[in-house]
Amino acid sequence: MTNKIVKFTHAGDPVSGSGWVDGILRAPGDRKCAMNSGPFTMAVGDTQEVIFVEIAAGGDENTDRLEAVKLLKLYNNLAQEFYDYYFVYYPNYKLISPVTEKTELDREVIISWYNDSKLESIENNSQLSFNFQGYTVYQYLDKYYNQSEAIEIETYDLNDGIAKIISERTDFSDISKIYDLVKFGRDSGLQRHTSIAKDYFNGNLPLNNGSEYYFGVSAYSINQNLLFHLPIIESEPYVFSFIPQNPKPGYFYEGNYSDQIKVTQTKGSSNLKINIKVDNPTKLTGKTYKMLFSNDTNPQDINYNNFKITINDEDGNTLIKDKNIIIQNNVESANPMVVDGMEIKPFKLDTLIFYKLSHGEEFIFTSRGVILNDLNLAKEQIRTIYIFPNPYYGCQDNELNQYNKFVTINHLPKKVKIRIFNLGGQLVNTLEKNDDSQLISWDVTNGQNFCVTSGIYIIYIEMPELQKTKVLKLSVIMESIVPDYF
Repeated sequence: MTNKIVKFTHAGDPVSGSGWVDGILRAPGDRKCAMNSGPFTMAVGDTQEVIFVEIAAGGDENTDRLEAVKLLKLYNNLAQEFYDYYFVYYPNYKLISPVTEKTELDREVIISWYNDSKLESIENNSQLSFNFQGYTVYQYLDKYYNQSEAIEIETYDLNDGIAKIISERTDFSDISKIYDLVKFGRDSGLQRHTSIAKDYFNGNLPLNNGSEYYFGVSAYSINQNLLFHLPIIESEPYVFSFIPQNPKPGYFYEGNYSDQIKVTQTKGSSNLKINIKVDNPTKLTGKTYKMLFSNDTNPQDINYNNFKITINDEDGNTLIKDKNIIIQNNVESANPMVVDGMEIKPFKLDTLIFYKLSHGEEFIFTSRGVILNDLNLAKEQIRTIYIFPNPYYGCQDNELNQYNKFVTINHLPKKVKIRIFNLGGQLVNTLEKNDDSQLISWDVTNGQNFCVTSGIYIIYIEMPELQKTKVLKLSVIMESIVPDYF
């Protein structure tokens, strides 16, 4: 005994065996407990509403006495939470998923959701005791997007000291483990785009061009009272597939994701630091941009409270006009400025630092360049056309079943005609394409839809717009197909 005053007889924890527990220090016995409520002050004719809950646990043979006690505590917390929030079952609140854009690159995909018109609603979400905390990026095994099989690959959460989120276990098969990790936050700070270059289902190996991958992005909110069960609620992920691939023929991107853009101060003498990075190489222009700080309220004021930002390109187009400087130490919830494939981070202005801004202060920066739809470049890139897998050993990882056989030819221009011959010079099949995709697949069949035999095949590619041709060789080793049904 501790001789301390407690509210209940045997106030210890039987699950962990700590404190004053029945049967420890004193032999177990027949225990009785009386409880009361109130006091109530009532006038003549008054009524008093009394709400109570009766809970039970351990009503099956697979739950032992200690598991039942733990369940009782869990049910008690849930009942209290249900009462505190006016009998609203908060998991029924559905969070909005961020709509995600994708840019397919060489062994890489860039995904972003900062253009989602609902982004402000997502990040200002506050329901009951839940507040928005961050985003999670998942990879899925296949096109069925089974969430139980998904791998959580990235979490971008507020930098607020709340990272790993734990919850009491509901699976009591191992009572030595009391908590589960339900969200692996990193205090990394919010980010609304990312680059994916690994296959997390395949030992983190690089992505393969021409293969299809499946990902999703969700938003989640956390319960500010982390003592309660169910510490987070999460949106249904916005799911999508992508196929990594080289730039289209005639296209070249000079920049890479997350490249730092150099900024030069041309007017003024402030100590303001500007952070600009590439977030989408396909949208770069190679132009020079001018960032101007103005203070129309009081041009003589050297404080930054009334300053606004305007960004013009070298052609005189205004891309950002009179955007307020964000004056706070924590700008995690502030959307960055995005200009032609570049992200300009919000300024983290510490109110204790004097930045000496002046009206008319000016900075310039130049983006990386791109080449789009260049005919001469497209002709040079014909050498990068190839067929895969080669050799074809009767099946490949991207096939769904034995009837779904195919090989893929990549880096093709918009319009092509492909003739497939065997070594005897006989025409086996003809494929045609007239679209913006640079990929075309052959199902390894002849013109009558029968599987071809093992052997060497000549792939003759005509590209009329480029006035070019290319010849490839493909080795096929066909397996024997046993039908599923007879």
